[in-house]
Amino acid sequence: MQLKLSEFHKRSTYQEIADEITNPTENIELADLSMAKLFRNTQQGSRFDDDNFINLENDHTNKLKQQQQQQNMQAQVAAVGVNVAAAMAPPPPPTSQQQAQPAAPINPKTSTPATQQPPIYHDMTSGDREEQEQEAMEEALRASRENEQKETQCNKTN
Repeated sequence: MQLKLSEFHKRSTYQEIADEITNPTENIELADLSMAKLFRNTQQGSRFDDDNFINLENDHTNKLKQQQQQQNMQAQVAAVGVNVAAAMAPPPPPTSQQQAQPAAPINPKTSTPATQQPPIYHDMTSGDREEQEQEAMEEALRASRENEQKETQCNKTN
């Protein structure tokens, strides 16, 4: 078996490498900038162009503060023993003493024109609900004050 030196790769000398660096022969194509322009022209990319982008950091800190306040409130409520879901739930819908009117027939050919107005339901429990909400708020405030007092006493002893 004979070796053919012409088939082997010739190692470049220092001078050849220096010449290649100082006088490049290859043309490197630049990246397609149109994708960046397309992104900047979208709603997501264009929001970074104006002065309002500076206020995004303030929004982020405000959201973090709100989350921290929510977590603190939930921890205080849990310490008192109040059910968080019950405290945060919207009030139940009002009950009425009137019965609902029967539904109109679906077939328009056999139906009669409805001249009656729908019944008006009055909320008779709003006073009780407001008192219950007020009591729940006062209880939560009392619990918050007690927790703050306990924390200050613990901090004073430490």
